[in-house]
Amino acid sequence: MRVAGNVLVLLSFVWILVAPAGELNDHFILIRSFTGAHSYSKNEKFSIAIPKVYLAYDKDGKPIMGAAMRTYKTYKKVTSLLVVTKKNGIYVVTEADIPDIHLIKGEDKRKVVLDGARTVIGRTVKDKEGKLVKVDAVTGATRYVKRIFANYDLMARKIIEQMEADPTWEKILIQQD
Repeated sequence: MRVAGNVLVLLSFVWILVAPAGELNDHFILIRSFTGAHSYSKNEKFSIAIPKVYLAYDKDGKPIMGAAMRTYKTYKKVTSLLVVTKKNGIYVVTEADIPDIHLIKGEDKRKVVLDGARTVIGRTVKDKEGKLVKVDAVTGATRYVKRIFANYDLMARKIIEQMEADPTWEKILIQQD
């Protein structure tokens, strides 16, 4: 439950950046209800390839989770979101989504992209020995699914890199009642 709460907190912060103004109040309520992280930081000009990276911290200031957003092309240009959580020295993908999936026309195409994205959830991307595990497509995957996996592999590596570097980005406390 704690990991799910952390994921919701981080996803809520990410959603705030893309949500219409009228929807923000609901997301602030979610953030306050599901507080697992003590603080978060963000870099919205991280790189050309991955413009937005976010980190969530425990009460001791240690990174426990990271998220990234990136635009890439499958059937259409869409935004991908990936969340990686560190637990017991292992980095695992805890969320993968396409927030603007509606840009892809056709239910079958949307399903291919969403299924490809959600397939990475639960995958270990760095094990206890420190070995990076490639987020890779299965044999026979379409070129669209291969692009999804390549995209998430790049994002996962950059998230882990930042979590381990523990950058000096400004930490913002998450309000707790």
